Amino acid sequence: QRATTGIRNLDFSAYLRTEIPEPPINEQRTISSILWRIQQAIEVETNLIRVTRELKAAVMKKLFTEGLYGEPQKETEIGMVPESWELRRLGSVAKFQGGYAFKSGSYVNKGVRLLRISNVSFGHADWTDTAFLPESMLQEYEDYSLKTDDIVMAMTRPVVSGGIKVATLQSTDVPALLNQRVGRFRCSREVVDRFLYQLVFTDNFVASINTYADGSQQPNISAGQIESIMIPLPRSTDEQIEIAKRLDLIDADLEIHSNKRRLLQDLFQSALSMLMSGKGVISNLKVETPCLDSQEFAA
Repeated sequence: QRATTGIRNLDFSAYLRTEIPEPPINEQRTISSILWRIQQAIEVETNLIRVTRELKAAVMKKLFTEGLYGEPQKETEIGMVPESWELRRLGSVAKFQGGYAFKSGSYVNKGVRLLRISNVSFGHADWTDTAFLPESMLQEYEDYSLKTDDIVMAMTRPVVSGGIKVATLQSTDVPALLNQRVGRFRCSREVVDRFLYQLVFTDNFVASINTYADGSQQPNISAGQIESIMIPLPRSTDEQIEIAKRLDLIDADLEIHSNKRRLLQDLFQSALSMLMSGKGVISNLKVETPCLDSQEFAA
């Protein structure tokens, strides 16, 4: 590269002088075939993810407008809902607890994890960026101690391009403490937690969250605003459970395809590095995907 008027440009003559590895033509064909097959498998999983998401959106819309049994609908302030369902304020069936304002000066190198906004992803916790507090704080701040199956939501910029930032905690996510600007739902006996988890991804709920967010550079929402949102609710908890089960099954399929794609993307990068360097050998590789069953790599 060379600088002209402060802007870095490509030196074309240097580009022409750049040396690149040139394996024999048969080896080039083998390498391109291997990489192409992995790319095809990634594309298959990407398409399956898209189709599965579309399926869930369609199933969710049907269940939350017609109910489990395809019953008649009634008009409400949030749109059409099943005739037998109630319209309730969220706070009447579930409380929303905001986190504690832990001081960054209390952070330590190792201890109990602190669930912050950056750790709330779409459906799951993401601990890529992790802060720790002393283990002793678990007992001191017991009211903010998180548990398996807790449903948490970001309270600052809760809705982004990828969707609403709500997650269910797994056993591997706890113990952890709840930080400020993140909250958790605490369900009463009238609402099943898994039903509520699926409900917060509905268009009506997301639209309500967007309405309350203040629209500034850092859109915020309060616990009181969240609890004031009107939600459709089956009177029967059995119906709630069955609806949640059906949507959870679709989520499980989506997770399988997402994991497969992530593994294939990692495989592509590893294979690209190894094959282009000519250093390594990959043998007896078996990848179970719809279009990539098995392939031996030889360099």
